[in-house]
Amino acid sequence: MDPIDKAWNSAIENSKLLITLSAGIVSFSVAFLDNKSSFNPTDNFQKIVLLMAWLALLTSAGVGVLWTQNAFISILSPSKSSGDTIPNARSKKIKVPYNLQSWFFVTGVVLQILYGVVRMFCIS
Repeated sequence: MDPIDKAWNSAIENSKLLITLSAGIVSFSVAFLDNKSSFNPTDNFQKIVLLMAWLALLTSAGVGVLWTQNAFISILSPSKSSGDTIPNARSKKIKVPYNLQSWFFVTGVVLQILYGVVRMFCIS
C-alpha cells in the first residue's frame, strides 16, 4: 500500500472513530442517568452543560456521517463530469467538514469532563 492510500485510509478511519466515540460517550452517559445515580444533574447549570455536551457530540457524529464521509466518497469517486482531477485530502471539501467534526467532538468531550468535575466536586 502506497503512502497516499495509507493517508486516505487513515483519514477515513479517523472520521469513523470520531463518529463511534461520539455516539458511545453519549450512550454511556445516558446509561448512568437514573433516579438513584449520583451522575444525575442537580441544578439548571448542570443540565445545560450536560445537554450542550450531548448536542456537541451528536452534532460531531452527524457531521461525520452526513458531511465528512460523503465528502470522502465524492472526492475519491468523482463524477464523470468533474474531469480527471487527482484526489487531494487537503481539499476544502474534506478539510471543512472534518475540522468541524473534530471541533464538535473536542467541545463535547470538554463539556462532558466539565460536567463530571462539577458533579464530582459539587461546584454549583
